Amino acid sequence: MQSFTVYLTDILMKEPDLKAVTEIRKPLCVDLDGTLIHTDCLFETLIGAIRQNPLVLFQVIGWLIKGRPTLKAELAKRFLPDPALLPWNEPVVEYVKREKKNGRKILLVTASDERVARGISDYVGLFDEVAASNGEKNLKSHQKAKHLEALFGKKGFDYIGNEGCDLAIWRLAGKALLAHEEKSLENKARKEGLQTESIGPERPTRIKAILKACRPHQWAKNLLLFLPILTAHLYLDGGLLAKGGLAFVAMGLCASVVYLMNDLLDLESDRIHESKKKRPFASGDLPLHVGLLLLPILFLASFGLAAGLVNLTFAMMLGGYFVSTCAYSFHLKQRILVDVFMLSGLYSLRIWMGSTIACETGETIGQDAIEISHWLITFSSLIFLSLAMAKRYSELHNLSLRKIKQTSGRSYRVDDMHLIAQFGTISGYLAALVLALYVSSEKSISLYSRPAVLWMICPLLLYWISRVWLITCRGKMREDPVVFAVRDKVSYLVGMLILIAPFLAGPK
Repeated sequence: MQSFTVYLTDILMKEPDLKAVTEIRKPLCVDLDGTLIHTDCLFETLIGAIRQNPLVLFQVIGWLIKGRPTLKAELAKRFLPDPALLPWNEPVVEYVKREKKNGRKILLVTASDERVARGISDYVGLFDEVAASNGEKNLKSHQKAKHLEALFGKKGFDYIGNEGCDLAIWRLAGKALLAHEEKSLENKARKEGLQTESIGPERPTRIKAILKACRPHQWAKNLLLFLPILTAHLYLDGGLLAKGGLAFVAMGLCASVVYLMNDLLDLESDRIHESKKKRPFASGDLPLHVGLLLLPILFLASFGLAAGLVNLTFAMMLGGYFVSTCAYSFHLKQRILVDVFMLSGLYSLRIWMGSTIACETGETIGQDAIEISHWLITFSSLIFLSLAMAKRYSELHNLSLRKIKQTSGRSYRVDDMHLIAQFGTISGYLAALVLALYVSSEKSISLYSRPAVLWMICPLLLYWISRVWLITCRGKMREDPVVFAVRDKVSYLVGMLILIAPFLAGPK
């Protein structure tokens, strides 16, 4: 009994750990852009405003001249991002929830405009106060540091941030909390003697995210540029093949520009989509400003390469391809059936462009281009129409599994699946028929010593088309059929056999 009394007396007489109590009650200040969410609200509002009214782009420079606070305020008046669709930094959100539960005062302190910040604060429901830019003051870095020091004094608050400009705030904070593991930034903070703590795993490297956003695997479609060279039996011309390689890169860069534009303008719809929400911009793995910077760089590189090292004819056709692809991506893909015919036409356009690689830079536009036969264009139009139909069927099949009746942003319904399958298989078989008619034509007889050998291509093509549609109708075609073919071993085998056939036929 005496020992218990002594123990109780020790507890009552022991001084409380005031430092621990102070740490618990110290306000927690949380940054927004790149910290609470994996994106930047300035560029979210910029892209959203442009999507609603492209003419806003011409007003941005004037607003920026007046200052970043004015720019942010004007953009926020025109577009507010939907908080439910933003890419949230879950480890940071969970950390804030725990601290809120422990009784800490939580503040959202951001350089984003106050309209955006308050909308996000209301959605999250975790913040006691909100401090943000207001059209006159840009609450970033040193401005934010002064604001927090005035509120809580030096070392009187903890701060969660994610970039180098937050060092000015961490120098005045009690603890420097990093929104994710970034070694270089953490090392800088530690060299200054700051108490650091990392929240969440390291983000993917930007190089990897950039490559994913540019989709270089889609460049495989541009191998069609070499088809006119092969059919004209010019595949031994090293100089022509070298120009073809440059044209391939130029067209790939141009295609990547369109993919970047499409992903930037489709942020909200991509974030709703089951698989597209993992794309670099939609997920926040790649900052939006990096995409906006890449657009002019890749565009100039593409057309500079085309005009300077290939020829002017090819560059002009590349411009037509760019305009056509933009028209498809931003409007025509929403038109039923027009979209699949447009896709087929873009594939055939690649073949036409390949025929211009033989043109010389200083000559008349189109002079010395390789002749394209009506057989080749008819065949390519039909075969790629079939593959475009397979792509649409696959999308509708995935929707049917999720009990969704109609595509978002398109005019197709799940009920259209069987009809689309019929369109696709008929187009594929008609392509094989066109090929058979070509083999028996005078054109093939004039180009090959043993044209009968070309007949082996017909059953190979019929087999491949049938297999593609069988896989598609079984719901196994998860993506673009052309991309599927690039990754499919059977497609490689069939493709090699098809390429061997013309050589065995003895080209003249």
